[in-house]
Amino acid sequence: MSKLKLLSIIIPTKDRYNYLKQLVNYIDSFDTKDIELILQDNTFNNAEILDFLNQKNRTYLKYYHTKAQIPISANVDLSIKNSTGEYVCFIGDDDGVLPNIIDCVKWMKQKNIDALSPAIMIYNWPDYLDFDNEGVSAALLFDGFSFDGKMRDPLKELQALADRGFKHLHTIPKVYQGIVKRSCLDEIYKMGGTFTPGPSPDMATAVALCFVVKKFVTINVPVIFIGQSHTVGGGERNLKGAVKNIEDVPFLPPKAKDNWDKRIPKVWCSQTVWPESAIKAIQYMKGQKQIAINYEFILAWFIHTHPSQKKLAFRLSQNKIKLIGYLAYYKLGLPTLDLIAKAKFWTNKITLIEGRENIVPGINNIEQAGNYLSKHYPNFMQMDAINIRRY
Repeated sequence: MSKLKLLSIIIPTKDRYNYLKQLVNYIDSFDTKDIELILQDNTFNNAEILDFLNQKNRTYLKYYHTKAQIPISANVDLSIKNSTGEYVCFIGDDDGVLPNIIDCVKWMKQKNIDALSPAIMIYNWPDYLDFDNEGVSAALLFDGFSFDGKMRDPLKELQALADRGFKHLHTIPKVYQGIVKRSCLDEIYKMGGTFTPGPSPDMATAVALCFVVKKFVTINVPVIFIGQSHTVGGGERNLKGAVKNIEDVPFLPPKAKDNWDKRIPKVWCSQTVWPESAIKAIQYMKGQKQIAINYEFILAWFIHTHPSQKKLAFRLSQNKIKLIGYLAYYKLGLPTLDLIAKAKFWTNKITLIEGRENIVPGINNIEQAGNYLSKHYPNFMQMDAINIRRY
């Protein structure tokens, strides 16, 4: 009987072989003896990827295909079920990992860490376009790295996110673009037979993990790329700020549409699907008494991003004075913060010409991004220098 791998990297994928093939070619260059790569494919016609995989024998790679079209949450469930590693990392086909991910997991095991989130590091593919066209395509974006780490309380972090509409998941344990001990995922599954108790599996699984993870650390070391391509967010950016009826979204589970929270606008966009997924995960984990939901902030975020939907949001509001207060924050407070952020952006873009490294253009694929970081930040390929401080 073969020894189980230390780490399973799972990639649920559908109709995006262009990114997937480049990612697999890059991981080929790693020391893969401790890695198990799971490709969970829901593309209807998979002839292209089969031809690619047949060109090379990869003993570390396992390929699974489901021809029947299923929700993305079901595809994620299958990918975790088909993996066997002691730790699990879930990435998209346009995301990536660095070779130091194995040293990172070994360090986690040594320190008995249940879940880890690395430095936020974004790779914009050449076909990436932002809402306002100010995004940088074919570029690597990141802040300065350090060996600082923080031990965080998952439930405290979850409540902080619930207070602000579940706008991100960077400060809570996550398997998507993070690393989690398998035993924690198994605890979630035992609750009701799924790892993804919400329509958006990244948020739903992260929120559920907050109830089972005991030792959670965030580090400022590069390990995982957050990829942004033309179809990021299920193609939401292509809508240019519009919303889509959830009946028109094929990759949402049917039950998600039937059981949608009555206080969340029943349309598809990040400002609704992420809060809806978080709330469903809290209910799945029976955590309603532990976490309070700030519905008015969710509605304010929704109105701020989709002003044409203001009437819908106000109809759902149960505290319109509170909602108006949050809208004032978006109207007056955020523009100032946005100006500061844009000033920093353009400063970085200018100083880039002078050799600064926090925005790096001309990066055409994941392999180039990884090679750039390995060359310019070799010290951060080691994990033993991380200094964890209490949150």
